[in-house]
Amino acid sequence: MKNNKTARWFWSVLGVLNLVVVAYPVILVRSAHSVEDNLFAVFLLMFVMFLLVLVDMVSIVMAEVIGVVRPDDKRTVTRY
Repeated sequence: MKNNKTARWFWSVLGVLNLVVVAYPVILVRSAHSVEDNLFAVFLLMFVMFLLVLVDMVSIVMAEVIGVVRPDDKRTVTRY
């Protein structure tokens, strides 16, 4: 994606979403008082990280496929 307002917005939203989603399992790990709570929190953190990798890969590919809006309101798609 080229540097335009849409690209900055996309990367900002993706980054904030990743931070928010990872924050909950990290809080659970830090506040666990028993072995069972800790185990659940660690497995949840691993699952969330795996899910975020998949979601990030799909969203990055979709952002490249959708393309970038040029100043003349036409979309351009980068093909490799």
